[in-house]
Amino acid sequence: RNDQTTAGPASARCAQGMDSKYLKETVGKPLAEGLAAVALEQPEDPVEYLGHWLLKHLSRARVEAQLATAVAQAESAKAAAAAKKEAEEKAELSVAEAKGAEIDIIRSSAKVTHMYANLIGVLRKNTNATNVYVSLFEKPPPKFDEEGNEIPVEEEPEEEPPEEPEEEPVPDEEEPAEGEEVEPELDEEGNPIPKPPKVVKPKPLPKISKTNHLRVIAANEDNRFMIGKFFPRKLTPNTFAAVDCRGMKLIPNVFDTEAPIHFFDMPLPGSYAAHAFIDEDKYIVGCVHLDTLGADERLGPEDGQFLENSVQALFEVYDRLVTQVRIRRAKETELCISLHTSVQPTEEEALAEEDTVEIIDDKIGVGITTRMAAVITALDDNLDSKILGDCIRPDTEEGPPPVHAAKFVGAAIALVRGTKEAPLHDVGLETSLEICCQHIGVEGEFLAALKAFDVKADRVKKSFQAARRFIGELTVVEAAEAGLVPGLLLVWCNLVLELSDKALEMKKKEVGPEDPENPLDYPILELDQEDDDERARLIREKEEAEQRAIEEAAEAARKEEEERIAAEEAAAAAEAAEAAGEGGEEAAEEAAE
Repeated sequence: RNDQTTAGPASARCAQGMDSKYLKETVGKPLAEGLAAVALEQPEDPVEYLGHWLLKHLSRARVEAQLATAVAQAESAKAAAAAKKEAEEKAELSVAEAKGAEIDIIRSSAKVTHMYANLIGVLRKNTNATNVYVSLFEKPPPKFDEEGNEIPVEEEPEEEPPEEPEEEPVPDEEEPAEGEEVEPELDEEGNPIPKPPKVVKPKPLPKISKTNHLRVIAANEDNRFMIGKFFPRKLTPNTFAAVDCRGMKLIPNVFDTEAPIHFFDMPLPGSYAAHAFIDEDKYIVGCVHLDTLGADERLGPEDGQFLENSVQALFEVYDRLVTQVRIRRAKETELCISLHTSVQPTEEEALAEEDTVEIIDDKIGVGITTRMAAVITALDDNLDSKILGDCIRPDTEEGPPPVHAAKFVGAAIALVRGTKEAPLHDVGLETSLEICCQHIGVEGEFLAALKAFDVKADRVKKSFQAARRFIGELTVVEAAEAGLVPGLLLVWCNLVLELSDKALEMKKKEVGPEDPENPLDYPILELDQEDDDERARLIREKEEAEQRAIEEAAEAARKEEEERIAAEEAAAAAEAAEAAGEGGEEAAEEAAE
């Protein structure tokens, strides 16, 4: 009991301390403010006043708490919205940067081929287009009449611009003398009148041909079959609307156009867009085409904007690359012309009628060791299997190669690859680089055979005739304009033909003149590998003549034998008839008959 008595007051004091702390933290402040208000107002019923004051304080506290919660929620929502907007802006910026990086791929193109390929790839990746292709604005292929004459293309007359009113000539103002001040003209209020700015008329845009077509030169993989096809103006008015305005034509739904768009003569659903691209001088270079024909996708404003940005990048890089191509081609042309000039035969190397076999052989040797060596050096320095492959398998790097490019390549192939059994004189080498590809073999091996060609060896006459026919009267300038490979090959072909002709002349002098009565015995026919058909014809005619002579001799002998037998039989019959008397005479007459 004594322990309980001792512990009781301490526990009570602890509990009182805890209660006072609780009351102080929870109701101490409002109760103190309420008591202060009671003391200040001194109402008749202080308890009631204090109760009402506490209720009012509680209501005010709740409102303040709700307001604080609302403010916090508003600030939280604002912060969330700001964060969302920032994230969207970052996403848009990221997309814009990504698309800008994609367009930079076009700008980074090092070659015209890469430029078109990069353009097509970028547009396919960043738009809804299923088909992307590029066309060049150029003259249509020539047409010929029944007699084979080319039909001239007449340009449509250009529309005359409206007449502008004549401006009155403005008299030239006298320039003030040095150091002399010119007082400005003043208005009614005394303020100086500003001089009107000089009007500079814009440079007129170049005329757009009304007869040119658009020819497809590059397309995405699924659309490569379109390469080489033409878009004439009359059949593709929507496309040429973009050309005429030097801008873009976007058609979200091809069925909504006045002039319906057909895809290979078939109306297909989808979208279509075309954007002309121009050079620095505002001339039309070509057109970039997008379409979703036959697909569910549609081209929208964002696709149109991206197409416009891509064409702008194309414009920026096109002039740079074309300038590089022009400079390179000029250097290549200069190289080919210089090489052609340096390997021309001197007067001492030209053949003369009095030249002996030894002299001709010496001239051939000089040509091989000097001029042919210079050509081989030029081939080593400027031509390899890749360059040759790019020439015969063009991918529209700088537009399609000239038509006559195949003539120079085909002439070299006929000389190197032509054999007695397959002279390659009638396979169409001169008409197409594709045919050249079929007969050139491995490019590296062809170049090795080209450099090791023996001008003194027996040659295939048909192949040499074909090579002469292919290059004909074409000049080294025309060959160089067709490219570095045709230019170098023309120089090589001309030199090979010249030295081989000298070798053939040397062989003829070695064996002497041909015997017209025995052409088959002339060894140059074998050395020259004359036409097998001609040689076989001569042999066949000789054998047929010998066979006819044998048959005619046998026929004559047979007739002579028959006549001899008939005469003997007639004589025997006559003798028998004479022996039989008169009856025998009649029998003899009948036998004689």
